[in-house]
Amino acid sequence: MPGNSVGEALREHRLRAGLTQRELAARAGVGLRSLRDIEQGRARPRARSVQRLADAVGMSAAERDALLAAVRPARSGFWLGVLGPLVVRRDDEPVPVTSARQRQLLGLLAVHNGQTVGVHDIVDALWGEDPPRTGRHQVHVLIGRLRALIEPERPAGAPGHALVAEDSGYRLRLDEHRLDLAAFDRMLEQARYEEALDLWRGPALADLRDRLGHHPTLVALDRRRVAATLALADGADGAGQPERAVPLLQRAAHDEPLHEGLHERLVRALLGQGEQAAAREAYERIRARLAEELGIAPGPELRAALPEAPPLVPAQLPAGIAAFAGRRPELERLDALLAESGRHPGAVVIATIGGTAGVGKTALALHWAHRVAARFPDGQLYVNLQGFDDAGPMATAEAVRGFLDSLGVPPGRIPATLQAQLGLYRSLVAGKRVLVVLDNARDAEQVRPLLPGTPTAFAVVTSRNLLSALVALDGAHPVALQAMPTGDARELLAGRIGRRRLAAEPDAAERIVGACAGLPLALGITAARARQTGFDLSTLADELTDSRERLDALDTWNAGASVRAVFSWSYAALGTPAARLFRLLGLHPGPEVTASAAASLAGLSLTTTRRLLAELAHANLLTELRPGRFGTHDLLRAHAAELVDAHEPEPERRAAVARLLDHYVHTAHAAERHLHPARDPMPIPLRPAVTGTTVDPLADARQSMAWLEVNLRPLLAAMRQFPRAASDERLWQLAWVLDTFLNRGGRWTDRLVVWQAGLDAARRLENGLAEAHAQRNIAGGHARLGEFDAARKHFKLALERFTHAGDLAGQAQTHHNLGFVSQRSGQFDRALEHVRESLRLFRAAGNRWGEAEALNAVAWCHIHLGRPEEALAWCAESLESNRAIANPEGEAHAWDTLGLAQHHLGRYAEAARSYQRGLTLLREIGDRYHEAETLVRLGDNAQAAGASGAADWREALRILTDLDNPVADAVRSRLASN
Repeated sequence: MPGNSVGEALREHRLRAGLTQRELAARAGVGLRSLRDIEQGRARPRARSVQRLADAVGMSAAERDALLAAVRPARSGFWLGVLGPLVVRRDDEPVPVTSARQRQLLGLLAVHNGQTVGVHDIVDALWGEDPPRTGRHQVHVLIGRLRALIEPERPAGAPGHALVAEDSGYRLRLDEHRLDLAAFDRMLEQARYEEALDLWRGPALADLRDRLGHHPTLVALDRRRVAATLALADGADGAGQPERAVPLLQRAAHDEPLHEGLHERLVRALLGQGEQAAAREAYERIRARLAEELGIAPGPELRAALPEAPPLVPAQLPAGIAAFAGRRPELERLDALLAESGRHPGAVVIATIGGTAGVGKTALALHWAHRVAARFPDGQLYVNLQGFDDAGPMATAEAVRGFLDSLGVPPGRIPATLQAQLGLYRSLVAGKRVLVVLDNARDAEQVRPLLPGTPTAFAVVTSRNLLSALVALDGAHPVALQAMPTGDARELLAGRIGRRRLAAEPDAAERIVGACAGLPLALGITAARARQTGFDLSTLADELTDSRERLDALDTWNAGASVRAVFSWSYAALGTPAARLFRLLGLHPGPEVTASAAASLAGLSLTTTRRLLAELAHANLLTELRPGRFGTHDLLRAHAAELVDAHEPEPERRAAVARLLDHYVHTAHAAERHLHPARDPMPIPLRPAVTGTTVDPLADARQSMAWLEVNLRPLLAAMRQFPRAASDERLWQLAWVLDTFLNRGGRWTDRLVVWQAGLDAARRLENGLAEAHAQRNIAGGHARLGEFDAARKHFKLALERFTHAGDLAGQAQTHHNLGFVSQRSGQFDRALEHVRESLRLFRAAGNRWGEAEALNAVAWCHIHLGRPEEALAWCAESLESNRAIANPEGEAHAWDTLGLAQHHLGRYAEAARSYQRGLTLLREIGDRYHEAETLVRLGDNAQAAGASGAADWREALRILTDLDNPVADAVRSRLASN
């Protein structure tokens, strides 16, 4: 098909289909400018673009193939495609590879093109936790078959050229003409982003993701695709050609549905080419998905991409009860208290709703809160304090962090200490009309720190306890909730099942009301059963009143309330899959469960699980608290726990717990990789998740932080509740994957608890290296808390075990940590000994990140030992090393140390420049504490040079005060004396 016949053919079919160029470009996912160039013969079209355009205009298969033959050069020999489903071709004809493990092995070797893959890693990837005894032999057989496939001309027994055997494994070597991944790499080197990205047909090895989907190399490849797409989008935007990036952004965003950066660029590009409606649709799509999958709102960059996107106002109230009934005196009491709010300067009005389990405290609070929400235009905050949960009440730190996140505080701006977090929370709501609902509180001590301090706010607290201290000391107004009067109970039933049906069987209705003893929880479940079954009310009343079972928790309250009977026949009305899911939820450690965690418990797909969760919610056995997050009354949880023990065999329970833990471990591991990609691999390698596990997709560090915040409580509870049901390997890995999050969040106590469980697990595993890491991290927690004696004790135990295991990097990091403890204690001679040994060991281990950090630590010690001239060379080497490995945090610290050395040498102008360069990097990565430290030194440097350092000190003081850091007092002293 010579000349411009391809473009002419496409134009002819487009006109025949009645499509404009813009319409066809949008339908085919091809840039408008690219389509114009193709039709006018100004550019040679790519095969994939032609294929999409041909399909979009309705060409026949024969016509399409003729066009493709004209634009795609015929390939000869073997060709492999991994940027999408695995494709194998020879002489441009498809080659079927029917063996599943042969396909997995070929894909695994291909994504490691040019690198050796060890036999152990191959066996682990192909068989997971249960490899056959003949695994190595089977790998050898599979390799032989692959050689015959890739190099059929190779004589038997001759060494391979494309598939090479190494001492420890196998290596595939294919150039860009034989492997699409190699072509992608070459095009990226040449900054040919559009061509490189056009090679992608979907997620890498899309058809093998069930087995290989979370392999680190595949995850890294996905990230490279995303990075290239972002680079293309930014370049196209800068050149004023946003339409160039739209098709590739749409494809990448489809494959990465939670990556906010991709969606932000897509929204901007669509706006740039005048597609406002499409941009709004794209924004709403990612907004809804973030809410459903992760329970979070779009980040500031994504919100800013759409100028008309509304500002973030907290709206945390869960859904209220649709058919709420009765409680008129209590509602009037709350209305009267609201009328009083704001009339007394300095005093916040607090209403406490008290009553027994299941009496409807939360329902009343939420019904009233929704009714008056318009009176609080600055937002509504809600938290379930889980005061009577088996795992223990929610910590104040967890509750206030949830408030700060809802108030739009970025994670990097959240202070380190609890008191500073509480202070920031009160500052943000000061003078605002905000409603704060603190649900299910244990006692006054749990509530008091979370109360707003402004008279413009209003607080509602619910609890089974009386909260007398809150009433006596804080002026709270009690609203006592008793069992519903008969009339109100009848009204509730009428609202749920219909007045006509109730009036048709008044005697049966009275019997149901009496059996439920005015308990709204029991009445609501009874109504749900009546709706679902269509049984006569007399039948339901007979079932209910004939049962003699009682939930122990309610026997002592009212012997007439057959709540267990209500639960039992409501459960019995469920379909078999939903009933099984409800039982298994009794194994879950937390009061809230995500759809993904529930899917893992049951070993079902996410789609099926969502349908079953909806069935449970419809039966009033679950409540959807947030999109994709479900909770249930603790009495129902107790009932589920009874059922799972009675009806699920122990092997089934163990398998469910294993899947749940794999859900948490694998998702948390993905989150940890986003938060700390430079961290060394986990010493106990992560095996593939067991079959039936759902792993949440996390696109970036922000989503990772949000997922960990939401799931921290069940993660911690899992470590406490599953030591016997779970493998020690999983428990230790859970400690590892939580460490970065806990460390950066300043959750030192939680970190100690987690690693103590990890240490116990390592000892049971008899794994000395795992025990060494646990000891070192326990020591780090003590050091952060200023408990240096305990820190030294555990660091020394860690060092012994790392030495015994021959782990040079572990020894190096422990010496580095001991150097930190010695510095904090003012023992710089001892510190220098440790960091020099750390440097030697990092170099011996080939750990460049650790080496760069150790170089800086050596320089720091020299400065404090009065040898700043010697420190200069160490600083320069640290700077060079950090730049070589692209470590901005380490580079910032090296600039800061260099500035200090120059300051001590009286070279104040040079010091100021070094400090400023470090500050720029620290601000880019959001490291506020070290930013404040550098500002203090910059101010000291200015003062030593004869100028004023007050401006730098004031800025440092602002940050340190925000962080509630004790160093703030020293900065105040500087300002006061100058």
